[in-house]
Amino acid sequence: MIMNLEKNMKNKKAKHWQVVYKTVDGRTELYTVDKPVQDDQFGNSDEGQSIVGFTAYCHNRGGYRRFRYDRLVTVVS
Repeated sequence: MIMNLEKNMKNKKAKHWQVVYKTVDGRTELYTVDKPVQDDQFGNSDEGQSIVGFTAYCHNRGGYRRFRYDRLVTVVS
């Protein structure tokens, strides 16, 4: 999934991404995150899914955060 996102981005060498994300309570938020790598993906055993999102350092929150692919609105590098 991360590789698919990178293919659609103009600046593949960018170190940070701008992520527009829909939160679990329905709000839309903008986050600045470090570019994730393939190994930072995670799954959800309750849903029977081996990959549902990625983990990246979030500059807005000052720590690591998980982002689900199905809640991404837009990703810009």
